Amino acid sequence: MSLLSQIYATPSRVEGVVQLLAQEGQRVERVTAEALLSPIALLKTPEEGLPAERSMVKAVITECVKLGLVLAEGDLLVLNPELPEPVRRPDSARSALPQAILDIIAKPGSESSDLAEALAWYLGQDVLAAPGTWKEFGDALLAQGAGEVLKFNDNTFQMFGYWSRYLGLAHTLVAGSPSGADEPRLAPEPTEAFRRIFEEILGRRKTTLQMRRCLELVSARCPLFEGGMLRNALEPYSPRREPGYLSSTTSHALLRLEEEGTIAMHMRSDAEAVILVEGSERRSISEIAWRRNVREVA
Repeated sequence: MSLLSQIYATPSRVEGVVQLLAQEGQRVERVTAEALLSPIALLKTPEEGLPAERSMVKAVITECVKLGLVLAEGDLLVLNPELPEPVRRPDSARSALPQAILDIIAKPGSESSDLAEALAWYLGQDVLAAPGTWKEFGDALLAQGAGEVLKFNDNTFQMFGYWSRYLGLAHTLVAGSPSGADEPRLAPEPTEAFRRIFEEILGRRKTTLQMRRCLELVSARCPLFEGGMLRNALEPYSPRREPGYLSSTTSHALLRLEEEGTIAMHMRSDAEAVILVEGSERRSISEIAWRRNVREVA
């Protein structure tokens, strides 16, 4: 079962399991973890004389084991020692966990490869016209020929919304519906994921990096982005884009990061460029730098 189909395994619950283990020395007895994560007072009142059920927290812990976040060693739950060190520290587990989970689901053979494939497809959509409700999402899958590749229903779409937002790849907008009521809509928005990855790739550099080379490093780090294995596999089912053009979702994220001062982008007249798309506007970019280093490379 994957993160899309296990309805109990929401981001906050998975995060709760990891944070508990990080705070408790990375090793906790399973029954103790279940009791701490689902106290009697929060359970539905059991019939008299029957033990309280903890089916929800048990399912979440099982999903954490399947993901490889947690190891089951007999009656013990152990935080996987191969996880990045910030995930295993109580002071940084929460902020480091989204990227760690994204890395896990993007690996070939992952239990949640269906989630990774759906994310890669969604990031290839037009940022201004991406499906934002279950009906639109299902219609787009059929229209783009992806319905047989990505198996979805209203429940899996709801889980997709939870996880795409948590992983820093989407956000929720509130827009008016034809009935006049405000309606929450999902939209691709990978700015947060790009911010994390750019900090790894660009943050320690004291020079600019060629934009094409940077994008190669990004797709190697996270294959859901342009040039990555997962993205390439889903490109035939996504809106067509011209060679050398970035998707509108990637373009939008880069422009947001530039506007907030996280990165700086330049165009050198003699350099190979990629093309950012913003509505009807086009912009050529050949180099990129982490903003705090701009003065050193200007």
